[in-house]
Amino acid sequence: MKPKTDEIKILITDDHTMFRYTLRKALESRRTLRVVGEASNGDEAVQKCRQTYPDVVLMDLQMPDTDGIQAIRTIRENNPDVGIIALTMHEDDDHLFGAIRAGANGYVLKNSPLQKLLVTINEIASGGSILSSSIATRVLSEFAKLGQEPDKADSKKLTAREIEILQLLARSKTPGEIARKLFISSKTVRNHICNIYSKLDCHDRTQAVLEGSRLGLIRIEH
Repeated sequence: MKPKTDEIKILITDDHTMFRYTLRKALESRRTLRVVGEASNGDEAVQKCRQTYPDVVLMDLQMPDTDGIQAIRTIRENNPDVGIIALTMHEDDDHLFGAIRAGANGYVLKNSPLQKLLVTINEIASGGSILSSSIATRVLSEFAKLGQEPDKADSKKLTAREIEILQLLARSKTPGEIARKLFISSKTVRNHICNIYSKLDCHDRTQAVLEGSRLGLIRIEH
């Protein structure tokens, strides 16, 4: 998902007023970022997302009423193109796997440097997805625990070109960069990406890359 202008519209969701205020000030000090709304719980985030059409949603995972993970799932169902970054104080597996399964494109700890959040926002707003090698390893290990072994039949779903594009997605390449590297049009790349998502039963880059790695089609580089 890529903004139509250079300005990135952001929706902040967190149940702590002071945290939202501080984060808003920090983000709006960057001229390319604009906070279009705030929400204090998951239900409000879903509503505000429908009203403000943000490019990126910053989602706290632990909130009263509807929590962040349920809100991510609902927003993803309503708007598959929006970028969603999970914000949390915890990096335990329950929060991590829950956010990724629900459809988060990225995962940032609240105590991380502001620069890391800014990099993540820009990458996801450009159609990318942030998933560190350490997090990817943990997610793939979780898949293994569930007994989901690579299926040889599944590995034949993707064409050679689709596998090539999926590997480039794993390297955080944008559709435009992939098009230039492979000497094909951006429209063709996006069509291939749509086919990849459909064949792997995924809705975003993060899940497609993880599934492709699980099937042994690509490698997530460290």
